[in-house]
Amino acid sequence: MHTHAIYGLAVCLVSIGFAQSIKVSGTVKDAANKPVANAIVELLHAKGKDTTGADGMYSLNVTPNSVRRSAVAITSEMSLRQGILELATAQTAPIRIEILDVKGHLLDRMAMEMASPGTYRLNLAGRILSQNLVLVKATVGRTTKAFPYLPTGFTSRTAAATEILSPEFSAQAGASLAKVAAAVDTLQVSASGFVTKRVELTVAEATVDVTLEVSMDIWGGLKNPPAKSTGCGKPATLTNGAKTIMAGGTSRNYVIEIPANYDPATPYRLFFVGHGMPGAAADVPRGGWWGFKAQATAANVPAIWIAPGGIGGSWSATDDKDHVLFDVIIAAAKEGLCIDTTRIFAMGMSGGGMLSFSLSTSRQKVIRAGVAMAPVNYRIYNPTSKPKDPIAWMQTTGMGDRTCPWVNNEATKQGAKFIAFEKAADNGCTIPAEIPTWKSGNHVCYDFAGCKPGYPTKICTFNGPHTHVAMDPGSNVNWIAKEGWDFFMQF
Repeated sequence: MHTHAIYGLAVCLVSIGFAQSIKVSGTVKDAANKPVANAIVELLHAKGKDTTGADGMYSLNVTPNSVRRSAVAITSEMSLRQGILELATAQTAPIRIEILDVKGHLLDRMAMEMASPGTYRLNLAGRILSQNLVLVKATVGRTTKAFPYLPTGFTSRTAAATEILSPEFSAQAGASLAKVAAAVDTLQVSASGFVTKRVELTVAEATVDVTLEVSMDIWGGLKNPPAKSTGCGKPATLTNGAKTIMAGGTSRNYVIEIPANYDPATPYRLFFVGHGMPGAAADVPRGGWWGFKAQATAANVPAIWIAPGGIGGSWSATDDKDHVLFDVIIAAAKEGLCIDTTRIFAMGMSGGGMLSFSLSTSRQKVIRAGVAMAPVNYRIYNPTSKPKDPIAWMQTTGMGDRTCPWVNNEATKQGAKFIAFEKAADNGCTIPAEIPTWKSGNHVCYDFAGCKPGYPTKICTFNGPHTHVAMDPGSNVNWIAKEGWDFFMQF
């Protein structure tokens, strides 16, 4: 078995004290070398902010009194980009990496049982003895993610002369660890119509010119400024509780929860949350909004929550009457409350997940992202003619789910698996022959590669039944709500 090199960034915890100021300036341009006006340039940890003028220039000079004295954790999500696997941990934790072929056969394994806080990088390019698509499964602590990777060819594994051998890691994995300059702060640049870009600063004073890529989504990039609905700046005309509304000539019902300290000048995220079948709108708030409201409370993210009610406790399998219900409820919310129209999300469990899928086939220009827990693509309205517009999408399935299985009928393409393939295709992702799914251990999340900017596509599977609550072995954290909430919060 071969061993590869993991390269570590000496980031860990960066303490920024009152004695240090940060000075950074430069120009923001697009790919055609034209200045980008009204770009927001921020120091994420020191909290400095500037907006570019017509010349695209910015300047930040954070005085000592405005710099945070506390330790700042410089971390990032697990990611695989251009052959570089990057893992981050804010505390001492085990790191394990497995490389498998598409049939699940183990090709390589490496481990670091007690990795200190920091960011670690593994360069996969030219280091895997395979010319076929492989799965890179990374685990940090109790969190596991899987990534597809197409090897670029095998080259020598000889370490570069600049690498510094780490006794801690080489003793366990026979690999070498290189340290890079510690990050002082992170510069974030965002502008309407462009992909948000982040640059790590390794010195406290620098000139940094930034080139932004045009966003391919309709929202203006992942961290676009909020867009206010017509209800902003006006007294609220909607209140908490159970409501009725006419939709398609039929009286329908829904439940709404609005923050107690609602501010009509603040555009709020809106979550449209479906119940199971049979069920009722009241089931959703009784169930804690499937665990997502607790995540919002913990993250101090105010939001408006709406649970629609199906007719007779069910969602339509034959026509778009529930899509019409969605339209009239969203219109009422936009008019009666202050809603961020670029952050309307759909989610649900079981039948509610199926409703989210159904809506995702026709309301992609209204719904920013959907999270479906235990959905299937049958027994629900699934139009034969669809616009195929992209939509950011995440779904979860227990591999022991017999109610809404991963595969119900391969020949007729019934099951959660085929929702995943449909969304990946609509989002322009690279689609493997088979999506990696849970086989053992912790849950497995698969992030499709190559998706259009702004339209991430994530599939999570686990050892469990038909449920919206799942814990990894030895954990008491409902990772479904945590993964789902994190998926929504990238927007």
